Amino acid sequence: MSQWIVVASRADAQIFKRRAHGEPELVTRFHNPLGRRQEREELPTQPVFASATSGGRTSPQEIARRFARQIASFLEKARSGQAFDSLILVAEPRLLGAIKRCLSTPLSRMVARVESKDLATIPVGKQKEILHRTL
Repeated sequence: MSQWIVVASRADAQIFKRRAHGEPELVTRFHNPLGRRQEREELPTQPVFASATSGGRTSPQEIARRFARQIASFLEKARSGQAFDSLILVAEPRLLGAIKRCLSTPLSRMVARVESKDLATIPVGKQKEILHRTL
C-alpha cells in the first residue's frame, strides 16, 4: 500500500510517498514563482499582478487556482496509473480549498486526510521529519 502526501503553499509544493508507515520519500516538487511573489509582498484586499505567461493581469486568487490545477492534474495522472492508494493533503488554508475543488470525484475519494497547515515553506528534510512523526 502506497500513500502520497501533498505539502503545498502558493509558492511551492512537494509530493511525498510513504509505504506502510515508513519515512516519506520525495516524489516531485512544483514551483510557482508568481505565488512566491505574493508571499513576499504585503497584499491589499484585491491586488492584481502582471502574468509572466499571458502578458495580462492575473489576480492572486487566479494564480492560486492555476497552481492548484497543476497539482491536481499531476495527481490525477498518477491516480490513473495507480501510483498510490490514498492521499493526504497538507496545505495553507487558501490553497487547500483550491486544490480540493480541482480534484476529480475518483481522486477526492482517495483523500484520507486533510491538514490546513503551511509546511511547504520549511526545508524538505524537516518536512519529512514532521510528516513521519505526525501523520
